[in-house]
Parts: sequence; structure tokens; C-alpha cells
Amino acid sequence: MWRTLTVLSLVSLSALTAFANDPWILSDHRDEIKVKSCDGADRNRDWASVPLRIEPVTVNPRDRVAPDFSGVRLYGAWALSSDWPGFGGLSGLAFVDSNTLLSVSDAGTFVELTLQDGRPGPKVRHASMRLSTPFFWPRKMAADAEGLDVKDGIAFVGFERGFRILAFALQACGPDARGHKIGSPPNRFDRQRIRANAGPEALWHNAAQELKIGYEQPWDGLTVTGTLRNDGAVTLSTHNDRLEPGFRLVGGDHLVRNGDAVMATLYRAYNRESGNRAELRVETASGLRRHLKLDPPMVVDNFEGVALMETDRGVRAYLISDDNFSDRQRTLLYAFDVDVPQGLQPN
Repeated sequence: MWRTLTVLSLVSLSALTAFANDPWILSDHRDEIKVKSCDGADRNRDWASVPLRIEPVTVNPRDRVAPDFSGVRLYGAWALSSDWPGFGGLSGLAFVDSNTLLSVSDAGTFVELTLQDGRPGPKVRHASMRLSTPFFWPRKMAADAEGLDVKDGIAFVGFERGFRILAFALQACGPDARGHKIGSPPNRFDRQRIRANAGPEALWHNAAQELKIGYEQPWDGLTVTGTLRNDGAVTLSTHNDRLEPGFRLVGGDHLVRNGDAVMATLYRAYNRESGNRAELRVETASGLRRHLKLDPPMVVDNFEGVALMETDRGVRAYLISDDNFSDRQRTLLYAFDVDVPQGLQPN
């Protein structure tokens, strides 16, 4: 009998270990997130609403011909501002529904933009995040939100400095949802330390509902990405595409259109001589690739967030810039229509 119990225990332990190492899947954890995120939430707490100033932007003031615009058309470009002093520092970007964009700020704030015919509306809603962090953490370490994805009414937020992934059940319990920790991305890759402000900048769910993480800091010129596991750890690897010197991954989004997986990645670069530059890549599982580069003399700022929505001809990619709460920068919202033909065959 003891031998039988021992064998059963070993089998159970092996099964638990395998589950812990399996990729984290949203459908397996959705109910748990809602319970823990809504614990103690004030259901009467509402979003604060403030007016938003919207100024159209001419992206290409010199009418320069840009060959990288092939298959990509500018839908609209706007500079956003508000008298609310907390507006700014926006990094991650994700669709809540077809008319609502959610962003997160470096100060630990949710900022919600309403779209009207694909253009920003006259008001913005905001709410400070309900964070559960060690009492000795400085506010900047606790609140430096960068990556964002929204699935099934849950906002998944990646934080730099204090590397972690929190889930907020915003649809279930409103803006008072507590950040439930689901992952701890490592601060090292292949014995290389990842800088405090170069951690999990990009978050997205793939077609299998796995949560994917993209680091800003590259490794040997390659992008570092990871997959969240059931035990909260993140398995890291490198992406094959080599980055141009100075460029870093800062945003990602994914959707499935007519059975074809569409992935958008956003990269940025900055130096004093050339200023800000950005590159948007849209790629499909069927083999399509679209690249868009923004660099001076085009109007470019510190773009850090990208969100995709489906259109009749393909996808629309929204980009948002982080002004770092600086008077020398602006919060820009750009929208580009990307042609994604149907019927392409895989490479």
C-alpha cells in the first residue's frame, strides 16, 4: 500500500510540475482574475471625465515621398492635451471595444479615449490604478506602467522598474479593480541584466490566448520576447529579425482576421542628432509584411503604444506617444490603415 501511495504521489507531483511549466492561457485563469481583482472593490467608484483638446497634425509637412508607406495610408493624426495635470506619459494602448481605446501612464493611471468615426472624441476618462505593492517601493517603481492588452474586459498591464504583470478586471468591477499579479518577468537574459527602464514594454495575447511579453532592451541586436507560464515565470527567447541600430521594441498587438493571424510591432529610436524615430511592422501568418517608418522631417515623438482594429480592407493601427510629462514633447495619436489582402499563401 505504501508503494502504491508513493507512486500516486509521484505521478501527481509530475502532473503539477508539468502544469506549472505550461503556457498561461487566459481561459484557464479568467474566473480567478475576476474574483481576486474585484475583492474589496468599490463598485460605486466611477471614472473621472475631463475635456480633451484635439489638434490635427500634418505628419509629413514637406510632402516627402516615403517608399515605406506602400500599402499603408494615413487615416488621421492628432495632438492631444488637457488642463488635467495628470494627462500624459501614455505608453501602452489597447482596444476595449471598437469605439474605445485604453492607455496606461507612467504614473499608474488608466486613460480612456472614445473614438467617433475613428477619431478621438472631446472627452477623456481616467482612474488611478489600485496597486498592491510592498510598502517600501517608491511610487515610480510601483506605478511605471508600460505594456497593455485588453481581453474579455480584463486589462493586463506590464510594469517596468518593478517588473511584474498585473490583471485588472475593469469590466467586472470598474476602475476600482485591484491589480492581481499573474507574472514576474525576469530582469536577466542569458546573464545580461535588463535595465530597470527597459523591461516589459509590449504585451499581447496570441491566437492560442497565451500572454506574450516583449522587452525594450534587445540582446545582441535581436528582440527579446517571452511567454508567461502557469507558475508566473516567463520563458524568454529572441526573435529572428535583427533590429536597426538604436531601435527598441516598445509595443505589440495581435488579432485574427478571416482566419489569418495579424501581428503589429512598434519600435522606437532616439538620439540627439536625429531626434525621435519610429517603425511599425505589420505581419501576417500568411506571409504579408508591411513596414512604415516615421523619421524627421516628419512629425515624430516618443511613440510607445500600438493597437489594432479590423477594417474592410485590412487593419487600422493606432499609435500613441509618451510625452514623459515634458513641455518639450506632445501626446500624439496617429492612425494608419494597412492593406491586408485575403487569400495569401504561407511562405
